Amino acid sequence: MARACGALEIPGVGLVEVLVRFLGTNEILIVLDNCEHLLGSCATLVEEFLRQTTRVRVLATSREPLSVSGEVTWRIPSLEIPPETLIDPAAVGRCDAAALFVDRARAALPTFELDDATTRDVADVCRRLDGLPLAIELAAARLRSMTLRAVADGLSDRFRLLTGGSRSALPRQQALRASVDWSYTLCGEEEQQLLRRLAAFVAPFSVEAAEAIAAEDGADRLAVFDLISRLVDKSLVQAAGDRYRLLETIRQFALERAGEHGELAELRDAHLRWFTNRSARWRLDRDILTETTMREISFESPDLLAALEWSLRAESGPAIALLWPLGRQWIVESGFAEASRMAGLVLERFDSGSAGWFTALAPMAEALTLAREPNWIGQARAMLAAGSAAPADAETRAHLDWSTTGAAGVFTGPYGPSWLEPFVEVGRQEQNRAIECGAAATVGLAYAATGAVKEADRWCEWVDRQLPADAWARANLGAARSYVALFRCQFDAAWRAVSDQTHRWPPHLPSVLAAGLIGVYSGDQRFLRVGLDVFETIPSSGAFGPWGEMLRAAEAIFDGRLTDARAILEPPRAPLFLPNHSALSERLRTHLALAAGDLDAAREQIEQLRPLLDPATSPDHATLPHTAANLRLGQGDVAAYAGELRDAEESAHLALGITGADLPLIAVDALELLAVTLARRNRTVDAGRLLGATDTFRDRMGYRFRFPMRHRQLDALRPELDSGDLARGAGLSLSEAVVLAQGTRGKRGRPSFGWEGLTPTELRVVDLVMTGASNAEIAEKLLVGVSTVKTHLVHVYGKLGLRSRTELAAAAARKEEIPKQTTPKETTQ
Repeated sequence: MARACGALEIPGVGLVEVLVRFLGTNEILIVLDNCEHLLGSCATLVEEFLRQTTRVRVLATSREPLSVSGEVTWRIPSLEIPPETLIDPAAVGRCDAAALFVDRARAALPTFELDDATTRDVADVCRRLDGLPLAIELAAARLRSMTLRAVADGLSDRFRLLTGGSRSALPRQQALRASVDWSYTLCGEEEQQLLRRLAAFVAPFSVEAAEAIAAEDGADRLAVFDLISRLVDKSLVQAAGDRYRLLETIRQFALERAGEHGELAELRDAHLRWFTNRSARWRLDRDILTETTMREISFESPDLLAALEWSLRAESGPAIALLWPLGRQWIVESGFAEASRMAGLVLERFDSGSAGWFTALAPMAEALTLAREPNWIGQARAMLAAGSAAPADAETRAHLDWSTTGAAGVFTGPYGPSWLEPFVEVGRQEQNRAIECGAAATVGLAYAATGAVKEADRWCEWVDRQLPADAWARANLGAARSYVALFRCQFDAAWRAVSDQTHRWPPHLPSVLAAGLIGVYSGDQRFLRVGLDVFETIPSSGAFGPWGEMLRAAEAIFDGRLTDARAILEPPRAPLFLPNHSALSERLRTHLALAAGDLDAAREQIEQLRPLLDPATSPDHATLPHTAANLRLGQGDVAAYAGELRDAEESAHLALGITGADLPLIAVDALELLAVTLARRNRTVDAGRLLGATDTFRDRMGYRFRFPMRHRQLDALRPELDSGDLARGAGLSLSEAVVLAQGTRGKRGRPSFGWEGLTPTELRVVDLVMTGASNAEIAEKLLVGVSTVKTHLVHVYGKLGLRSRTELAAAAARKEEIPKQTTPKETTQ
């Protein structure tokens, strides 16, 4: 330093004193780089400068503080890494770690580009290297001789891979292992030992967990925190809020050292014991899952999974207690692929149908149901039904019954929400709040999603009273209320009920689906994109996957890409997730087929859902408003296209009878189908009034969506309607429009106008008129009075819009109605 400052040595005077005299009152900045290997000497020197000079400032770089008076420390963070959800090349390239990688990659391979083909691997490398600049530079340098994919795959043995940096760099900077070993060697023996034990943690860990792991090695629990603090100072442990973590590079190095010391098995056993006990304390087999507990599980899930995988090697078998928090996490975070993978590894350790097999399956069963995993769920259900095997205890049986029979029966089978209700009582009898309240919240959600809004309201009120304020199941409660508001076309209220859940990560899929459907029916593609963005991001959305396809198809319909929409829905159908998905998706397929002029395909598609209305094959589906009404309307859509107007009209009435005005989302569609069929039968007065009412309702509520063929039908119909009829309909409420529609069926279910509206007696009167019979002759043949014949003729004229026998005879001969329905008038005979 004296030479660098230009200070000359003075005989008999120490160099520190020489430097202090030389610097004097000069204003100067002294930079001390890489102080960690001379920490004590550097600290002494800096302390003398600060004590004996007034204008000297020191900038020191070190892997731990100098700990001198007046020191201000600033920890250099790792470079910003791309989030896992970020896949756009431009956005990834703006992250510091990726930018450094790309810069160094181009130095090694001038043709390297960050594009769609390389972005995922670059982001993966940066994340796995924790944004460490040296590690990223060494990884990029490997592109001289390796592909990017090979570099990413090779990071599992990163200390062999990441060697060979710049020849001009210090030796410890030319290889990643040398760099980490440099820091490790500077630690004391106790610090090194604790670092090796902390390497057992995959995720950020608490001090309590660190103390428990260290104490098993005989360490003083009270001294652990002090040792952790010293490792933080040496940059070997990172503070993470109220927890601590090891960068993955440091962790792998420490695990290697633990293996060299013969500590690895003992260390992992201690780790397994801690997390097994931790899982048992959460009591998720019996207690309601709270948001607080879920956050803890999310923090610790990598360690729970690592502990479970370690337990698979043990003779005692898998640690079942770990499966309860993991099973809940797989549900909450849509980890369905992970659930299926781990179920295979765990269950293969047991004989199928044994008590141990059932005990291991119980915590995973609900996640496997939502994952649409048919193997174990179907096998377990069959065994339970046959009584060929028995779970270890009644509580395990209750969980299995709920997941494999109750939830599976609704999510992937032939049953409706009422099928779930008994399981609420099962949970109550077992004094198991997890089953009781979990089943009740699912019942409310299932009723809401299928349009049974009154039942949904009732269950939501009960669940609301039972759940604690931070229960995770409240997300289901919010989604249920959103669906109820959606069916009532209260789109703002529907969004408020789920907006918080859609902005969280991981998202709550029923809430995300609700948001997407709000976008579909309101025509607001911002909400539709909320749903699409999530379904496009989550690699496996299990039973919710088919809904993602429907949202994509809806987006294509909004854009006018009907061919694309049909192609999206063409792949083989996934197993049902709630019957209303199949009813809605098949009806959408039907409309797209009709729009393409493919009547045969439309008939085939709607016929495939006929079993849903058969009590023998689908006991509850015919009672579910959304399902049953959509099936009826689908049948009506096909009939209307084929010109089978009476069948189409009857289907519309059946759908309207299911929903009334309570479900405007469906009732409006039924009224519009009815308007189409009435108009084609020349009953344009009623058609105009019904369409005027639905137009007004749509404008007031913001209900924009129409099925593709309905758009075409109504566009063709409007020019034929009288503006006065539309205006009169606009003054009707939706309830009044429903009453008007019901009146068009007549007292015996017949239309009020047209040939189909004539009673058998009126048709007989028409036949006799065609023979030229007089009123008296008709009266004699029918054994009634002449005045009665006149009354029948008044009704006939009114229903057909005619005024005389001559017009009646001509219309009857043609079997055609006049071009436009007229208001019935007083007629003469």
